[in-house]
Amino acid sequence: MNARRPADVAVIGGGIIGTATAAFLADAGVSVTLYESGPDVAAAASGRNAGQIMRPPDPVLVALYRTSVSAYRAIADATGFRLPSEPMGVMAVSADGDLVRRVAAAVATAQPDLRVEVLEPAQTIAAEPLLGPGLTAFRVPLGYPVRPADATHAFAALARARGASIVTGVRARPWIEAGVALGVEVAGERRPAAVVVVAAGFWTPGLIDSTGTWRPIRPMWGVIAELALPIAPRHVLEEVTPDAPLLLHHPLSSAEALPPATELAPGREVPDADLLFTLNPAPQPPGGPVTPTGLGGTFTANEPDPHRLSRTLVRNARPYLPWLDERQIAGVRACPRPTSFDGRPLIGRVPGIEGLVVAAGNGGWGISTGPATARMAAEATMAGHDGGVPAELLASRFGLPAADSRPAEGRSAD
Repeated sequence: MNARRPADVAVIGGGIIGTATAAFLADAGVSVTLYESGPDVAAAASGRNAGQIMRPPDPVLVALYRTSVSAYRAIADATGFRLPSEPMGVMAVSADGDLVRRVAAAVATAQPDLRVEVLEPAQTIAAEPLLGPGLTAFRVPLGYPVRPADATHAFAALARARGASIVTGVRARPWIEAGVALGVEVAGERRPAAVVVVAAGFWTPGLIDSTGTWRPIRPMWGVIAELALPIAPRHVLEEVTPDAPLLLHHPLSSAEALPPATELAPGREVPDADLLFTLNPAPQPPGGPVTPTGLGGTFTANEPDPHRLSRTLVRNARPYLPWLDERQIAGVRACPRPTSFDGRPLIGRVPGIEGLVVAAGNGGWGISTGPATARMAAEATMAGHDGGVPAELLASRFGLPAADSRPAEGRSAD
């Protein structure tokens, strides 16, 4: 990054994007302080995700994915965070063999560089012994299993090693006056910074526009039941349905691909029809015990009761795993996926506010595309412009925050 260097940068948000942004900036010699409201980094979606670095079907996001995989491999020696040398593989399954073959053909047509392999029922159960009988599948070589928070902790360690300061357990928001970001406000204290990068997941718009007018990112709540299984799955598993927004076969247009988020009244359970069967294996330590496997998944606009929903997820999975029992639930985790209106992240300068950069909105592809998002945000911060950000990802594509949305003089940042 050969560009003008600001005196210092404040980063708000300790997820994969915030920590990677801090690491990239610190590597360029910038003085960086990162603020995370949780007790540690990876407190939200970056620590409670499905644990798969996966290639998205959207070609715009594929470029971010490839850059992110390269970034992970580049930090392996410095952090010990290593991706497997080869993808685990994804199997999409259904009792409807004709549906599987139609969807497999559509995936092969839309993504011709993927090797799509159809498996008849006997081949399916031989390839994945955990599955029940009578299922047809197609398989593609995608997916690197990782423990959910490991990638974020690796970039946080790298940022610290490069000289960045990471402050946890504090709530920070941009300090903005007369259309200029002057730093951050923390518990009423104003701390100057030349540039402020907001990488706070779905909380990002609220930190920038307190009026609620500018909301290009919404939460899509996901609940994962952690299963203690006798053996680890050999693949990432997911169901095939005619119109489900699954990893492999939703439309390539991100705007069309964005699944509708179910609105839940307080205490109301997620309808079974809005649940999708996915099974996400965790990396298994050599010679060690089998680690929990993540069972999902959900798309809701507000937070469901994760413990109640975990039992529903088990029932929803029984057509594929008929032996599954609620007693195998070892834990539950939930997170709000920060999802933009078109399913793509917002990166770069916030229009109308000098010195403010945003990097958020990656949805369910956070750890898969986060390092590349962070790289672009760091470069925009260094250069003072968004010249390196594709038009499809610019933060400005969703308009301007409200002019009167800044915290009033003397207002606490809490």
